[in-house]
Amino acid sequence: MRVEFEQLGALVLIDLLPGRNRPYLHWLAERAEVAFANTVLSASLVDAWAARVPTCWYLHELSAFETLAAAGVLANPLAGAARVWAGSELCARLVRPYRADVMVLPYGLEPIQEVSPNRSSEGEEGRLQIGIFGSIEPRKGQDLALDGLAMLDPADRAKLRLHLYGRQFDRELTNYVLQQCDTMPEASFDGELDAASYRTALARTDCILISSREDTAPLVSIDALSAGRVLLLTRAVGTSAWLSDGIDALIEEQADVSAMARLFRRALATRPYGAEIGAAAKASFDANFSLTAFATRLNDEFALAKSHRR
Repeated sequence: MRVEFEQLGALVLIDLLPGRNRPYLHWLAERAEVAFANTVLSASLVDAWAARVPTCWYLHELSAFETLAAAGVLANPLAGAARVWAGSELCARLVRPYRADVMVLPYGLEPIQEVSPNRSSEGEEGRLQIGIFGSIEPRKGQDLALDGLAMLDPADRAKLRLHLYGRQFDRELTNYVLQQCDTMPEASFDGELDAASYRTALARTDCILISSREDTAPLVSIDALSAGRVLLLTRAVGTSAWLSDGIDALIEEQADVSAMARLFRRALATRPYGAEIGAAAKASFDANFSLTAFATRLNDEFALAKSHRR
């Protein structure tokens, strides 16, 4: 992202360990109109900066927030921040006991370039193409998806193909994913993708599965909506708060193996209506996640922060 920020005229300083007593941070704080922190891991900086400059804190994490809250390191910075935002209601529920005025600020993205309905690739014999995009780690739940796939009867499993993409973050889970993909011909691990390859892979899918055990609002779920793909997810994924089951997505309640199996079966059953669900998904993207709406909300919030209103 450094190049993109610099192209917009931003000065980018990279510090792997930005301690609160760094001189350049004090220099910046004394001159800034507003400060912006973008992760719960910025707690110490928010605590230090809030007394010097109106500070906005955008929170996304779930289990990491709970861990730091239990350690007692979040109450003070949350109290001092001028504005506190959450990426979804799942995150806001955790923040609200500390800041009742936390605002859910949905992400805004440019839509994925228009893609036509997928035509199954040569040799796939018309199978339903399902993609999972995300780093291989327990939180992302790739093991749940693979175990759910294994629960299907062979006839149903033969009707689909599951493609997993992502960085190999957790070695133990990566080994399990590779083992399962070797065992089941209906699943494949296709590696890490750059931005262009990601868009190409997404365009080749019929459905995007978010198998996460917990996730605020993964960007791939929003990209899936903008591309008119059928989104498969559970209520453990914050994006689901903006969606209606069977209308613009297929949604199960719990993130477990049985739910993954049900999502696979439902994706097969609703395949004839995929275009209608995809069109509704695009409409939901336009209504909730457009970049224009996000920019408007963000500018309003910065104005409130500078005026010290809560």
